[in-house]
Amino acid sequence: MHDSSGEVNACQVPAGYGETRIVLQVRDPFWMHAYWEISQETALDLACELGERLTSSRLTLRVNDTTMCDGADFAKRVAIDVHPFANNWYINVCEPDRSYCVDLGLTSGADQFRLIARSNVVHTPRVGPSEVRDEEWLSIRALEAVAHGRRRVYTASPGIPAQAMRAEEWAREIALGSGGVGAVSSPVGPPAPTRAPEIAARQYWLRADAELVVYGATEPGSQVSVSGMNVSVASDGTFSVRIALPVGELPIEVTAESADRLMSRRVSWAVARTQPADGR
Repeated sequence: MHDSSGEVNACQVPAGYGETRIVLQVRDPFWMHAYWEISQETALDLACELGERLTSSRLTLRVNDTTMCDGADFAKRVAIDVHPFANNWYINVCEPDRSYCVDLGLTSGADQFRLIARSNVVHTPRVGPSEVRDEEWLSIRALEAVAHGRRRVYTASPGIPAQAMRAEEWAREIALGSGGVGAVSSPVGPPAPTRAPEIAARQYWLRADAELVVYGATEPGSQVSVSGMNVSVASDGTFSVRIALPVGELPIEVTAESADRLMSRRVSWAVARTQPADGR
């Protein structure tokens, strides 16, 4: 930090805050991290309470599995003896997707535990993707149904109203920013403003076209061309190019040549775009 004179003032994090507490946080499905502080007042109280037993006591972390447990009757509990001067510890757990809290205390004699502080409760993540798969995506077929005015009912999903709705209603909600899942890759504009019935003459038009995306990968440093057009190759060897797709058959030829010009490869195919007989 800089003061008004331009000098740098060093700001240091204090070694402690004078508060006895332990905080638990999650690192990944199998590891947690706990850090704690024992205030001077608490240390004096422990010395008075335990007396000579304090020197033979062990600083202990009790890891409690609180999943589906109420109160202090935990399903599983593991004790970990830590260094007496430690103030943080990484904790390995065997089961992911569980809830845990940690007790900080002193163990003496025949496993007599003196609780000093209890941490917050955390939940470790699951391993692998989520099993929740109830999202409904607006498919191309559904969009075509919207265009032709056909009704289709969608079930409730996160961010989508619980009641069933038609596909065109869903698309409109997304367009108006109601918080629905944005399943449409291209923006869906709000409905066109209606005009008074007395205005009969109006202009209405539609423009649509198509493009072809050619993509692939090769050795980094290679020279790539698509149908005779040079294409930029990324540092990892990937490339892509967008090509106009006219009506008719379009031959595509992709060639790649190594950086030392000693090797080359070629891939070719043809893409056809047809036009309806009525010309629309």
